[in-house]
Amino acid sequence: MPLTPQGALRASGSVDGRGYFNVLAMWGAGTAPTEFREGAGRWIEPGAVVVINQHYHPNGEEQTDRTLIGLHFGEGELRSEIRAVIAGEMDFLIPAGAPDHRVEYRHEIARDSMIESYLPHMHLRGKRMSYTAHYADGDSELLLEVPEYDFNWRLFYYPEKPKLVPAGTVIEIVAVYDNSAANPDNPDPTREVGFGLQSTDEMMFGFFELIEVDGGP
Repeated sequence: MPLTPQGALRASGSVDGRGYFNVLAMWGAGTAPTEFREGAGRWIEPGAVVVINQHYHPNGEEQTDRTLIGLHFGEGELRSEIRAVIAGEMDFLIPAGAPDHRVEYRHEIARDSMIESYLPHMHLRGKRMSYTAHYADGDSELLLEVPEYDFNWRLFYYPEKPKLVPAGTVIEIVAVYDNSAANPDNPDPTREVGFGLQSTDEMMFGFFELIEVDGGP
């Protein structure tokens, strides 16, 4: 699915009370096309309007773009609906020159679910990100750790087997940023940085996809 350097294909941009993001697919540089396993997928309701949200970063020169989208509709019964969760923090500020600034976010799982994939998302100052499950019985488990995040390679990570997380599990997402001069990708280490849409701003999202075991609405 060739989209733009960073884009989302969605039926709407709504996020409900449980953090579900009504998105069909996301693509960024370095990301493979979205492909669901057999019997799993997402609904497109009759009459839905599909919107492409494309992000471009200006480079001072006039550019042209030719965007192509490929949708492949499944055959047979949809046995498992995959939901996208957008978990992240928008209220943060990274001090100028900070080499290891930490931002955290916690998302509670409402129903027994199988996690299918993870998609860490930061910008040029992103250094590392981790997902940790904190279970209701007090145990914790590291689900994913990306020790050397690279904005040029925004990858989905797929576990060898979908991960069962019971209702009440809290997914803790920790992002660490390098806003120092030692970061070769840092556009301006003298500037404090907060959330923003430009690549020179920052984001902190730990997307993940799951299937609710009980299939509830």
